[in-house]
Amino acid sequence: MTLTRANLSNLWRRLSWPDLTAIVLAVVGTVAAISNRSGGAYSFAKFVGILSAGYLLFHAISWWRSRLLWSLRNRLIVAYLFIAVVPVLLLLTLAVLAGQILYSQLGGYLLYEDIHSRLGRMADSAASIASAERTLPSTINDKVVERSAGRADPDGLCQRIARLESRVSRRPQAPSTRCRP
Repeated sequence: MTLTRANLSNLWRRLSWPDLTAIVLAVVGTVAAISNRSGGAYSFAKFVGILSAGYLLFHAISWWRSRLLWSLRNRLIVAYLFIAVVPVLLLLTLAVLAGQILYSQLGGYLLYEDIHSRLGRMADSAASIASAERTLPSTINDKVVERSAGRADPDGLCQRIARLESRVSRRPQAPSTRCRP
């Protein structure tokens, strides 16, 4: 903001004698502080300059405060922002966060159900292999059973599930066959 001749004359008319005296004393105190001299008169001038600068600062703040008070229109705009816009933004943020939480919960539930359905299919396949193995005559050896179980692979589970190991034997110590993906 530039000071025009009209602004300077308006400022000069507003200044009172105490204001002019404070300006002169502040300038004298500033000159005494810049000169870096010590002594009674210089120290007193610095002290009086600080007091007069405080007085001028107080008057400047009160003058600016009266000029910078908001008009009623500006106050209503700010009130509208806090009454209407901010709550809407908060509600939208809350809705987005709730949607993210529900989406992650739904994904977890779908994963849980898929894992359990796969486990059920694997259990059914194992039960069918076990029942087929029980129907075989006791004269067939374990190597023939392993070869036939490797070829049978019900529902193609070995191809769909990596590292699936199926153990088919009549004895618990028998070697196992691995699926080949």
